[in-house]
Amino acid sequence: MGETQKEMADTIKELKSSVSKPSEENEKHPQKESAAPGKGSEQKGPSFVTQEDVIAMLEKELSRSQEDWKYIPQPPYPSSLLQQPYPKGYETPGFFLFGGRKESPKEHVNRFLDALGPRASNHNLRLREFSKSLTDRAYTWYTTLAPGSVRSWEDLVNRFCKKYFHHEERVTTTQLNNTRQKHGEDPIDFVCRFWDLALDCYDEKDEEALVEICINNIVTDYRVYLENIGINQFSRLLEAVRKTSMSVKPAGQRSWRSEKKEAHQTLAVDDKSSDDYNSRKRKDRETYPPLPCKDEEFHAILDTMIADSAIKPLRPYKIPPREEKNVPRYCRYHQFVGHPSTTCQSLRRILHAKIHEGVLELPSRKQTIDEDPLPK
Repeated sequence: MGETQKEMADTIKELKSSVSKPSEENEKHPQKESAAPGKGSEQKGPSFVTQEDVIAMLEKELSRSQEDWKYIPQPPYPSSLLQQPYPKGYETPGFFLFGGRKESPKEHVNRFLDALGPRASNHNLRLREFSKSLTDRAYTWYTTLAPGSVRSWEDLVNRFCKKYFHHEERVTTTQLNNTRQKHGEDPIDFVCRFWDLALDCYDEKDEEALVEICINNIVTDYRVYLENIGINQFSRLLEAVRKTSMSVKPAGQRSWRSEKKEAHQTLAVDDKSSDDYNSRKRKDRETYPPLPCKDEEFHAILDTMIADSAIKPLRPYKIPPREEKNVPRYCRYHQFVGHPSTTCQSLRRILHAKIHEGVLELPSRKQTIDEDPLPK
């Protein structure tokens, strides 16, 4: 019993000893204590707390407090497990602590079992040791479980996971397809950002397929130098992007100050000036000349390079029907009806890059004027 309980008990003893019989004055004048008959006898005097009432209240408080102080821990699992000794040579490992904030309950259970090591197969040991891996609000929840309410290890895990459900934001292939390089974003930063996001994608996609999605989402000025060189790893892609960014400057890249200045100027001019600005902007775009070959030869070259995987057409959002492929304005690279393949700037850029690299060599032709300088 603590010091507070002892002081309360001593106070009760003193109060009991101080209770005495009626005083001699009351014994000598008993009539004075009796109420006067008549009207005054009907009036009730004020109520007082006697020493007997105080003693009763203190004794009740002391007995109740003693019940509260007698705390016997009762685990939620069967109490008979407390009587079983720990396995021979067992030492409590250093568990990862779960506080119930942002952690995943499933990951915590797996970490808990990994920490037990070879003892993880002992389900009784799991029940006894699991509380040692909890802290903060998670441990408070554990102490509120009713004694004997947990029947097995599986029951405890189910309750734990239901209580601390964790919404895991899963990255899907659709999200990766919509992750594109932002305006003004460095291509190296984009590849690193995409690579980090792809690590959280648990769809059945290998690294080569994820790299292809990343290349397709890079701006066109860089993509043309990356999509047809057979890159199947992010490390190789990052290396290729570093080399490409040193020699390629996007055609539409401008500084923030110039963009801000142009925006203010656009607001200050009329519609005619705005049209002039848009026309100048279209002229500033880099264009590539057509290849010195006929359309039939162009398509033959394209057939060969697609068959050899030297050129990979872009994946369309919607598979085009057969009748669209016969339309003259169908592009075999973009796989949609919009412009002919022979005028596609992306295809021209790729083919000129292949010629510059020495991969593609067009047959040289003699000009007609050399063979017959004089017209007939």
